[in-house]
Amino acid sequence: GRAPRVDPNIYARENGWAISGLTAFHATTGDQVALDAAITAARWINANRALPGGGFKHGDTDRGGPYLGDTLAMGQAGLDLYAATGGREWLQMARGAGDFIGQTFKDDAGGFLTSAKSEATGAVFAKAAKPLDEQVQVTRFFTRLYRTFGAQSDKPLAEHGMRYLASDALMEMPRAIPGSLLADRELGAEPTHITIVGHKDDPRSELLHKAGRAYAAVNKRLDWWDKREGPLPNPDVTYPELDEPAAFACTNKICSLPVFDPTLLAETVGKLRATPN
Repeated sequence: GRAPRVDPNIYARENGWAISGLTAFHATTGDQVALDAAITAARWINANRALPGGGFKHGDTDRGGPYLGDTLAMGQAGLDLYAATGGREWLQMARGAGDFIGQTFKDDAGGFLTSAKSEATGAVFAKAAKPLDEQVQVTRFFTRLYRTFGAQSDKPLAEHGMRYLASDALMEMPRAIPGSLLADRELGAEPTHITIVGHKDDPRSELLHKAGRAYAAVNKRLDWWDKREGPLPNPDVTYPELDEPAAFACTNKICSLPVFDPTLLAETVGKLRATPN
């Protein structure tokens, strides 16, 4: 038979999904080709799909947009690339996406709209569209932003999404929404927090960061602090001055002793997570 038709369009949402997948693959395998591909894609989307105010259009023409899914996927991709590289440019991408979503898609009646009203045509869905999977993802995204930046403006947006997911109307639906449980847990519990303190051009720092990337946790915050770049985006923990790169495992602002050996990081994180706070 004939080969299936290939869509030649390049969409922000699908690229965001691919970037997040590639960074997860890189974290598990250390495959540098995967991370390079993710960075190349992110820079192309930033150059060709960015909108004023931090958002992203869907395709080249973006008919009927902008759409929540494009900015959401690229915002998530920004956080994933920051965790993968420690690069501050990806923090800026995620921050801009969060600001754009809050200003453009928040529905005061509850949750977040999947499409913004077009100022040019006045077109809008006859009934507000709010796919549930998207509501889960945007709620979890704002929780991650809140943990990453410590900005007080992000937590109310996560709570706004969670209230919609926990509303009586959704609770009466015939199918379960397991993502809502993840969103609720992440909003209510501090993430596993790993911070690498050391220069980014020091191979010892890179080995520690690699161990931090590989540590498996659904709710994880990974920072890499090179003091030459200024303070961390959320400097909620004070780290000691040391003569060599070190990793710290923290939860609820309680931190481990410094870890200098990458092979011991996972054990240290595990012990801290098992200790009652």
